[in-house]
Amino acid sequence: MGTWLVDPSRCGSLGASELLARPVGDTNVPQMTLVISGTTILHRYRKDRMTPFELVSPRADIKTSRDHSGVRYEAIEYSYYVVPNTSPHRIDLQFAGPLGQQSSYGIFRLQQGQLWFCFPAVTGDSRRPRAWDTDAGATRVIRATRVD
Repeated sequence: MGTWLVDPSRCGSLGASELLARPVGDTNVPQMTLVISGTTILHRYRKDRMTPFELVSPRADIKTSRDHSGVRYEAIEYSYYVVPNTSPHRIDLQFAGPLGQQSSYGIFRLQQGQLWFCFPAVTGDSRRPRAWDTDAGATRVIRATRVD
């Protein structure tokens, strides 16, 4: 639970792929955070003048909001269910989009203060990764560090 800053070198989304395209080495990467509560994960992309981008996804509904200090974010909200007594730990995400309710099945780990997720590279792929595969074409890995 809490707020986690996503490592931009591991740029990607949790369950709704095709979210954000950027050139490798682009310094205008929007700040990405995961705000995790007991039942939801809010994947936020900070919007400001220094990071011009448009969040687009054919699969997920994009919401715009502001935090308590007035910073604008575009976000995708996921509901989640975890199975921590498996190896590796499993996580199931559900989110709404133009195609209706979508699901994504992944694995996660908490290691040395960092939260790692691994999901299939293709949204809607019902196969869950079985291990921390380094095949970038088949999986999408997200790493985040807690900031609160």
